[in-house]
Amino acid sequence: MGTKVRSLADRVGSTRVPDFLLGCSLILGRWDAGLPVPIDVILVAGAIFVCAFVRPTIKVRGFGFYLLLWATVLAWVIAVSIHEGEPWLQRSFRWFLLVLFSVCLAQRRLLWRSLIAGYAFALVFINIPANFTSLRGARYEGFLLGFLGDKNVAGMVYAVIGIMALAILRTTTTRTIAFLVFSATAVATGSRTSMMAFAAGCVWVFIRDRLGLTLRLVLAFLGWSVIRYVEENLARTGVFAGRAGTDWFRSVIDVATVAKVHAAPWYGEGLGTAWVLVFDDRRMWFHDSYAALRVEGGIPLLVAVVGLFVLVVWGLMDQRTKVSDEQRVVEGAAIAILVCAWKLGEVFFTVPAFIVIGVALCERYGSPIKAQEQLSLDTGQGMAVVPIAKDAQ
Repeated sequence: MGTKVRSLADRVGSTRVPDFLLGCSLILGRWDAGLPVPIDVILVAGAIFVCAFVRPTIKVRGFGFYLLLWATVLAWVIAVSIHEGEPWLQRSFRWFLLVLFSVCLAQRRLLWRSLIAGYAFALVFINIPANFTSLRGARYEGFLLGFLGDKNVAGMVYAVIGIMALAILRTTTTRTIAFLVFSATAVATGSRTSMMAFAAGCVWVFIRDRLGLTLRLVLAFLGWSVIRYVEENLARTGVFAGRAGTDWFRSVIDVATVAKVHAAPWYGEGLGTAWVLVFDDRRMWFHDSYAALRVEGGIPLLVAVVGLFVLVVWGLMDQRTKVSDEQRVVEGAAIAILVCAWKLGEVFFTVPAFIVIGVALCERYGSPIKAQEQLSLDTGQGMAVVPIAKDAQ
């Protein structure tokens, strides 16, 4: 009993309360509070401001290339938007904030375990009760929304954060409980894509270290084939048989989306153009994040963002057979994002997606900053620091 108490105390002591509370507040990110600025923008901007005064404790390998990638991407989409006469300030500023937010997580200025703990806690113990109050929106009666506003967004958040929660739990029992709880919540949102995303991510977490690179590539291909088969043949059976009307409307949007993608130049049409007119008067956003990338920033944006998630965050070509639990979970969450992006219109540029990016940089490519390096950061004289060999001590 004493060992269990000490273990619990250690876990509580390692949780930074402000970061935990920030995670809790993220469930309000899409809640319509009547403010001129979305709540998630306010929360992310506030977190970045506070983190500016927090020392980094992780040095990320290749960090400069990550920043260069996003600087190039932002410059590109802004240039395309200006060329096409599209407004670009608001959306590009949001992307900029998300990049800085991922930097805070990657450098461990913001403790990602505390953030995920708060986010997961709030999704279960705050958002679910809120779903049965007047705080819930009027749309999608019978589905789990809470403060998240849309069942597909809710499904994506529960799928991604549910997988990430596995990284902060220590025992098989607690992980099993978390898996069952978030499986139930993903189903309760009614988002079929998110259910498949959560299942695919969890399968990867379970078997990743049991397969070599070649078999993992085969598994990825087979998994994608199964997901497509389920969507095309089983998505309207059983409890989902009554969705013929909504699925028909979605198919109308998808047809218009394909037409707009084919008509878009290779460099894209600019920020905020991922929408179509249906029935001549209804403006609807894309239900496909890959198509949104292609239309807004063209082939360069599509290749850059998808390449980042597949090669850097997921690490699909990683030769290692064994990786840490944290890395396996991040890879599973990346898969969930890639699956959700197939049928949801805004997935890649969301807070959960950039949380996964930040944690991936921290856990896969990060190493603790040594005392001398920390001293050089504090004094601003990094070039003058000379490592001392052990033999000379």
